[in-house]
Amino acid sequence: MKIVGKVLAVGIFIIGIFIAALAAASDTKWSATVSHWQQNVIDLLYDALRPAAAEDPNAFWPATINKLNQKILGRPVLFIGHAAGGYQKSTYTNSIDALEQNYREGLRFFEIDFMKTKDSKTVCIHDWRNGFLTYDEFKRKQYDQANFLMKFNNCDLDTLGAFLAARPDASLILDTKIDEEQEGREDAVSFFKEITRHLTEKYQIPIARIVPQAYSLDETKEYKASGYPNVIFTLYKVKAPKEFAQACKIDGVAITVHVSLIIKGSVKVSAANAPSHCPIFVHPVDKLDQLEEAMKIAPQVRGIYTSFLRPE
Repeated sequence: MKIVGKVLAVGIFIIGIFIAALAAASDTKWSATVSHWQQNVIDLLYDALRPAAAEDPNAFWPATINKLNQKILGRPVLFIGHAAGGYQKSTYTNSIDALEQNYREGLRFFEIDFMKTKDSKTVCIHDWRNGFLTYDEFKRKQYDQANFLMKFNNCDLDTLGAFLAARPDASLILDTKIDEEQEGREDAVSFFKEITRHLTEKYQIPIARIVPQAYSLDETKEYKASGYPNVIFTLYKVKAPKEFAQACKIDGVAITVHVSLIIKGSVKVSAANAPSHCPIFVHPVDKLDQLEEAMKIAPQVRGIYTSFLRPE
């Protein structure tokens, strides 16, 4: 079937060249239209002739999921602690308290939200909706029960680095709202590279244990080019969700999407656009019936960002 597709693509390409040659002697408007069509044909040809990504069970994501073998609803999935995972019925704590407890409960992947303080220090907090703080203010205001984002001991790069260094089987997933709230100060790619540099140089955390979330296909490619072996491409900011099919052609990439988009059918998932080496992770999920519904619609769902769900 793949051979037929390639032959068809070559035929279309040849026809495109012929039409383009005719257009060269025609009016400018027609020539521009054909030129645009020809570029589409070239893109089609590239995809058709490009070797298909291997269905490799030893690829990082499926191998990791199978090795951990943490099951829910009878299936192994990757459990990711959302904002470090829930703690004492609270969410979005990004705290050392949550990291330590959820590690004890079996979680090995932790998504953390990072922001810059007023004086450009990196700290773990989802956003600054309750007041933009300096680093000293941030440290003083920990355990502030009036601020649900700072109810416990939010981490910074050093407390987080110490946590990871003491637990060599724990991995970090990087998230940020820095380019939304602090636009113009720094982009997410530069910010994540800075975080990674600190953790790898000061705490010797291997880059293989640090996974950036990419917010576009271009960012996904940039992270891979920068040496990150694994990347999670999130559809959070993507205007054209079909881009994830292109991202799945890149080794070491997984996709994360809001669980409601799977359930509502806004994002269509199939073996064609999400092969087994490129699993789908859904977020945020804390209800079994919601996860079960998503898995029925898309069996490619192999991971969850969660606060309170735990392996069976």
